[in-house]
Amino acid sequence: MHRLIFSLILLSLTCGSYAAEVNNLYHAQLPIDSRDEQKRDQLTPALLKQVIVKVVGNSSEVEKADLTAVLDKATTLVQQYEYHRTNVVQADLTQPDQLVLKQRFDADGVNKAIRDLGLPVWGRVRPDILAWVALKQDGKQTLLGLENSETKLIQPLNEAAEQRGLPILLPLMDLHDLSQVSFDAVWQQDNAVVQAASLRYGADILLLAQVNLDNGNATIEWQALIDGDIKRWQSQGQLPDAFKHGIGELADVLANRFSQTIDTNQAVQRLQMNISDVMDYGDFTRLMTYLRQLDYITDIRVMNLNEQKLDLDIAFNGNLQVLQRTLAVGRMLTEETSFDSNGAKSYRLLP
Repeated sequence: MHRLIFSLILLSLTCGSYAAEVNNLYHAQLPIDSRDEQKRDQLTPALLKQVIVKVVGNSSEVEKADLTAVLDKATTLVQQYEYHRTNVVQADLTQPDQLVLKQRFDADGVNKAIRDLGLPVWGRVRPDILAWVALKQDGKQTLLGLENSETKLIQPLNEAAEQRGLPILLPLMDLHDLSQVSFDAVWQQDNAVVQAASLRYGADILLLAQVNLDNGNATIEWQALIDGDIKRWQSQGQLPDAFKHGIGELADVLANRFSQTIDTNQAVQRLQMNISDVMDYGDFTRLMTYLRQLDYITDIRVMNLNEQKLDLDIAFNGNLQVLQRTLAVGRMLTEETSFDSNGAKSYRLLP
């Protein structure tokens, strides 16, 4: 049933998909051996650090910072907590359930603490990532997908992505996908074939993973296609660790593009946007909903709306270049021109 639900979600993203809003950005969870309050409080700083890494985006920036004062008051930032039990190896019902503590932290409080440390913030709206994973194991070759893969193979990838706040999708690997892309195309990183097969999903970033799995030990060759650039790296270890390190590397790379240090004392900047192809009220609502999700935007003023054209005056914090990169993801807007003589930028709303 869970695969059917995920399949329906993915199919809903194939038309007019735009960058994902990460709803669990201020949540974290870790195993715990009891519901004792003292043990919960002892674990809270580690959970808060997980959240800080997700919000900052780049783990090396967090490791360089002195978090002592923030982590000492971690319990004051907790908004909600809950316990649940999970099976570490879901395919093996003989394994005992594990008690897990999940906490949600105050977003405003966490963001303020991060800003006070001089660290960058990466907002909730993040580019969708479509992961093509080619796996060699025990002489078998498999492309991981929601229709054909065991939970024990997909779960470590999903957990690694959740820990870093990355919205990663797997292809369905249904008959349509199987007719478009082969195992060899992904394994050999044939970008032209993979890009063509990815069009139905409307993802912003394509991630290819070449996984050699032998007795639980994995060697993974990674490649990411990011706005025309190609990034490559490698990770090794037990499969969960190899996924964790590989996804962490991707998160660091993306954070360098989309996060920024916000100075609350800096004057708010403004951007004039002239947007064409706003055909009806549905288009207007879709666009405004998207723009209001962007953390860097603080105010939106409608200056003019007629003849399928919308003029907006946007107030935002931070760097204009980072805002423009954020606007470029999600297949919502495409930039038509550079700044005109009046200081406005022209965009076209995509269907």
